[in-house]
Amino acid sequence: MLSYEILLAGFWFLFGCIFGSFANVVQLRGNWRAIATGNSECPSCGHQLRWYELIPILSFVFQGARCRSCKKAISWQYPLGELIMGLFFLLAWRDGMITGSWLAAGCTAFALFWWQIIAAEDSKTYTVEPLYCVFAAVLSLVRGLLLGTGFAAFQGLIFGMVMIIVVRVAWWLFRREEGMGDGDIWIAAAIGALVGWPQVLVALWFAVMLGAVWGVAVLMMKRRGGERLMLPFGPFLVAGGCGAVLFGDTLLTWYLGTLYL
Repeated sequence: MLSYEILLAGFWFLFGCIFGSFANVVQLRGNWRAIATGNSECPSCGHQLRWYELIPILSFVFQGARCRSCKKAISWQYPLGELIMGLFFLLAWRDGMITGSWLAAGCTAFALFWWQIIAAEDSKTYTVEPLYCVFAAVLSLVRGLLLGTGFAAFQGLIFGMVMIIVVRVAWWLFRREEGMGDGDIWIAAAIGALVGWPQVLVALWFAVMLGAVWGVAVLMMKRRGGERLMLPFGPFLVAGGCGAVLFGDTLLTWYLGTLYL
């Protein structure tokens, strides 16, 4: 039984790495027509990549992180994106093992697929395509319906949006400047839909804590004079969502237990 579970987990990880490779294409090309019709090529010399140069993670390692044709360095974004997506699909496998619904696990996997694209896009451009968030949210709501937790998923979606709106308005009232963008509202909605209520509270807590630690570290290392620091919050929201998926129930149980001691 254990060997079967390991084999299944390996399949989900491999499947995730393959979709991670596709997610890299979405992030780098950004044009769906080019994605559907264009061949993969080296961004430096235009070398058309062969199938053995497209194996997730392994091709990067065996080629020494360089193009076989021009020998230029290949961005670490490629293997890192594939690895992260593989780990995301392992979260989906875990979801299937816990819930017993592999259809719901598939919804989780592809919701996380959009999470990664959203986080990468926000970290690079400080903007988010709302449609990506809609895709993630719809998949998450379908998962909720399949598991009988649709109302909790909807509550998580609404609460995630409302909390970011409240923080945004409060920041503007106190500082008279924008502290968060519209994209953060969309991202919080997508994450809340997957983790549901009340786990969305854990997701937001993780996001704020991680963002604060990272912000302080960047300020200490890079800030000069009156320079304004800009940090994309989307990656922290996604990281917070992953924290809620992994530890949400445990943290909520512990916290509520301390309240009633």
